[in-house]
Amino acid sequence: MDMDACSIHRWQPELRRVTIKTVILPLPAEFVNYLLADGVFLPPVLGGPDGEEEGEDGSDGSGDGDKALPRNAAGALSQLRSDIDAAIRQLGGAVFPKLNWSAPSDAAWILGGSLKCASVRDVCLLLKSSDRIAHDLCDARRVALSEPPSAHGSAEHKWVLALRKWSELRPDGEFRCFRGSSGSLLAACQRDRYSHYAHLTEARADTLQLLAEFQREALGDVGPQRLVWDAYVDMKRKVHLIDLAPFDECTDPILFDWRELKDADTATDHTAELRLVPPGGMTPTAQLYHGWPTDIQAIDGSDVQALIAKARAAAD
Repeated sequence: MDMDACSIHRWQPELRRVTIKTVILPLPAEFVNYLLADGVFLPPVLGGPDGEEEGEDGSDGSGDGDKALPRNAAGALSQLRSDIDAAIRQLGGAVFPKLNWSAPSDAAWILGGSLKCASVRDVCLLLKSSDRIAHDLCDARRVALSEPPSAHGSAEHKWVLALRKWSELRPDGEFRCFRGSSGSLLAACQRDRYSHYAHLTEARADTLQLLAEFQREALGDVGPQRLVWDAYVDMKRKVHLIDLAPFDECTDPILFDWRELKDADTATDHTAELRLVPPGGMTPTAQLYHGWPTDIQAIDGSDVQALIAKARAAAD
């Protein structure tokens, strides 16, 4: 696995012509410490209320927040705020943020269900409220730092904030693709695991060909040999690169499982497949799922009796 090569600041400069317009800002240690501090709060220098720092629940956040965010951090954070403001203006007034690997999609609820950010405050609230961002900072970092230097990246690691031009992407146009060790397209699937789109079935062969051609002609040998990449196919049938990720269990295979993907990679007669959500059935949307309490999320949605028992226990 090569986490470092899939960090957006490694691949975006080389692939900028085929991906979303992006401004990448190096993150000062003071901002990383702020993201790691307990609680959701915004210091004044990052767009919070004047005077004391305030938590999102309206409570005074000056206790733990003050200890985790020294006053001498103000200079570095003030410069970052200016850089974020400038990037938002440069990108047309609205962006969606991510760190090296992950976007805070699990925290969209804090902005009313959207990742659209029009201010520094929006950016900070999303990042600070996201478990996915916390995972990047606490877990993915350990993987990246433990990797030896490679042709795709240095062992030296730095944190970045990627601000990407806001676009209204159709969920039926988003696909997750898997590049095998031979360099060819191994498989692809919908990124939206919750919905069936009849027109995707009709266009399956054409879409698979578009994705295979894009991988061969646009991606080339960028990134690790085996790779997961996300694509968006617009209404004009043009493919755009969204992101890169390691070909490893740390990446969600969505409609596949890793055993079958790795078996396919070693097969000599494998034919690429575009896997789609079949018709029928009902599942919660990702937005609804991330709005559930954590203990409810932990229950298998198919286990109705366990869900009922959990609800009764909570009522007692």
